[in-house]
Amino acid sequence: MNYSILDEDADGVSFFRDETFAMSEIQFAPPAEPMLLSDGVPAEAMVALTLPAGWYGVPHKSPRSQVALILSGVMRVEAGNGDVRDFGPGGMFWMRDVSGGGHASRAMNGDPVHMMIVQFPQA
Repeated sequence: MNYSILDEDADGVSFFRDETFAMSEIQFAPPAEPMLLSDGVPAEAMVALTLPAGWYGVPHKSPRSQVALILSGVMRVEAGNGDVRDFGPGGMFWMRDVSGGGHASRAMNGDPVHMMIVQFPQA
């Protein structure tokens, strides 16, 4: 399972990098058949978030390390280094740009963007 990380360099400039969850076959929910499962990451909260149609977020840092899971709509994210990615339904990215210049984001195509945010404990 692939996902993007929005990270930042030593100068606080955000950039994307691609990662893959390592998965192992596990008897996760007996008596159901085994399934593929990654290692767990301790989380603190899960919140629902909607970007209204036409919403634009000027460059901002992530308020904490968190993963966005896009449920509907398309969210465009521009990293500080100029790299732009669109995330649609099923898209997932991990925002770890918590101290630098951050990223800009917007709801695309005249539609709202509905997502779930999983927040991690603050370091």
